[in-house]
Parts: sequence; structure tokens; C-alpha cells
Amino acid sequence: MKPAFVVEDQSAVIAALEERLAPAKRIDTHGAVVFLSGDRAYKLKRAVKFPYMDFSTAERRRAMCESEVDINRRLAPEIYLGVEPVRAGSATDWVVVMRRFDEDGLLDRRAERGQLTPALMAALGARIARYHDGLAPIRDGFGRPDDYRHSVAADIRQMREQGERLDPAASEALAEAMPRALEPFIDLVARRVEAGAIRRCHGDLHLRNIVLIDGNPVPFDAIEFSERIANIDVLYDLSFALMDLCERGLRPLANRLLNEWLWRIAELPSPHHEALALLPMFLSRRASIRAFVDASIAAVGGGDTTRARDYQRVALGFLQPAPPSLLAIGGLSGSGKTTTALQRAPAIGRAPGAVVVRSDVE
Repeated sequence: MKPAFVVEDQSAVIAALEERLAPAKRIDTHGAVVFLSGDRAYKLKRAVKFPYMDFSTAERRRAMCESEVDINRRLAPEIYLGVEPVRAGSATDWVVVMRRFDEDGLLDRRAERGQLTPALMAALGARIARYHDGLAPIRDGFGRPDDYRHSVAADIRQMREQGERLDPAASEALAEAMPRALEPFIDLVARRVEAGAIRRCHGDLHLRNIVLIDGNPVPFDAIEFSERIANIDVLYDLSFALMDLCERGLRPLANRLLNEWLWRIAELPSPHHEALALLPMFLSRRASIRAFVDASIAAVGGGDTTRARDYQRVALGFLQPAPPSLLAIGGLSGSGKTTTALQRAPAIGRAPGAVVVRSDVE
């Protein structure tokens, strides 16, 4: 018996791909089946329907494949090659065709091996800032105060629905803390919309969706299936990578990424430094979402939920207050003021640490 979220049998199409691409490595996720063959990767969207993701018909899967290629070519033209049909008898489905890369270059794997560096984070911050600057502002229908309230309420509801798979006490603590972190800054949320900070972003910018190619960090696998998830504040987009680094105990690298992004991104009428008041809530939401998503996946596959509970702990930690701090460093031009500030910044204040303001450019 197929799971309730699976709405169509794709076994004939999958068998056709396996025969055509043999020998191939197969990777299964809740939303796709990926085949790695030679120097290519072929991604078949599963015929599934979740509240947040609908691939229930062949035509919708074709449209989502085309959208995935279009959206991701803005960030990773070297990876996304196109869309191809797959025919099996009377059935036709569609795959995204990608240039295969070395999986050891994925930043989550490099993080596990201790191979992430401040220089790499600086390069990533610059690339993400250029990407964000190239996106058109969205001022209609997304990112407004009630959208945030509804999203936070949905996060809380989905955590509670996981029951004992998550820590119920932590779920209730977050249910109290997250709205409390949002409400004092609700006017700032509205100013961000009017300033043009809401854009059609990547939406899923964690370390597993960034790969090193020819020494350069390349984000890929941007959200194609939900405008609600992807039409967000640019700082909230960045916050997924910041959260991922902090959760792995790499706060200094998260701080370097944040500061490089702030230095590089074009300023708005509602300054990005002002928006940092929202960052604790952004980081906590990212960790909370990972908690209930990981718990949901574990529920389907019968896996362990320890990591999901760890994300709850991290989500609560982001909301813990810290006393304000200011560190002033002086010296002659070229004497190392910025270098010293970057070394000290990660340990100051809330995660991911202090913002470095450079007197020569700000």
C-alpha cells in the first residue's frame, strides 16, 4: 500500500530510467528520485502531494522541472542543463538534467571534515549578496506583518503535531518565545516590505545545497514549488546558512559569512543593519522548521529524531537575550583593525556574533 502522500504510480518510469542510465547511482528523497550516471544527474520529481509541495500530475511535474531549471540557472548555470521527457509505454514524465559534481564538494560534507574556511565564507557571502541584489523587489502579497504571524503560528502548530517525536516542552517554550521575539519589531517587518527587501529568493540555502566547483561556492537546488516559501526577506534567505553553521558549532564562520554579506549587499531605505533586530527570530524559525521537517521524515521512514530535537534546542538558544556590546578598535590605515575586529566579533553578543562596521566604508 502506497503512502497517502503518493498520488501516482511511477514505477514504470523509474524502471525505464534505470534501464536507460545503467549503471547509475540512485538517491531517493521525499520529493525526488535522482540518478547519477556518468557526468550527468537526472532528477525525477515524485508524484506526491504535501501541504507545501504539489507534484501530483505529470503536467505539474513538467512545469516544476522547467521552473527549477529557470530559477537555478540564475545561481548555478554551470549545473542546470535542461529538461527532458521520459517515456514508459503510455506514461510520460520529465526529468531535470544537471551536470554532475563531486559530492565531496558539498559544504555540509566539508563542514563535517573541518574544511570550511573564513575565506570560503567570504566568497560565499559575496556571491549571495550579488544574487540578492539582482532579484526584483516584491511589494505585493508577501512578507507583511500578518504573513509573519501566520508563518510563526504554522511553525508552532507543526511542531505540536509531531507530539513525542519532538520534545513537547521545547515545542511549548518555542510557542511562547517566537511570537514574543516577533511582535516588538512588527513595524520593522512592514518597513522591509516597502524598502524592497522581499524578493524571490533561493528559499533553502543550507550547506547541503551549496557545492564547491573550481574553488567557488555555488548555491543550487533553490525552491521552485512554492512562492510562499521563496518570496522572503533577503536576510531570512541568508539566515538558513547562518543557522546551519551555528548548529554545527561553526559560529566564527557564520559571523564571517554575515559580515561579508552586509559589506557587499546594496543598501535599502530600511537598512540591513536595522533588520538585524529580526535575525534572532529568523534563525530560530529556520531551526524550528528543520526540527519538524526532520521529525516528519523520521516518521515516514522510521528514523531517529535526536537531531530534530537538537534543532529545537538550537532554536530556543537563538532567542535567549544577550547584553548589548560595543567594541571600538583604532589604529592607522592598514594596521589590522578589520582583521582584529573579525577575530573578536564571533564571541560578542547573540549568535552569530557582532557586526563589524568599518570606518573607511560605512
